[in-house]
Amino acid sequence: MAYMLEYIRKLDVGKLSANEAGQCLLYLHYLCRDNPDLQREFQPTKEKLKERLAELNHL
Repeated sequence: MAYMLEYIRKLDVGKLSANEAGQCLLYLHYLCRDNPDLQREFQPTKEKLKERLAELNHL
């Protein structure tokens, strides 16, 4: 679990495809669902991923 979270921390969200952004959101949801501290820590990342998906869906 820790390696996935570390990988997601280092991602440049602006370079992700729609599939990659969606996968990251899925992983974050699964990995953070039972840990409120992780949920708070990764909330900004989740928002960036959602924005990226919205941006790609408008293309």
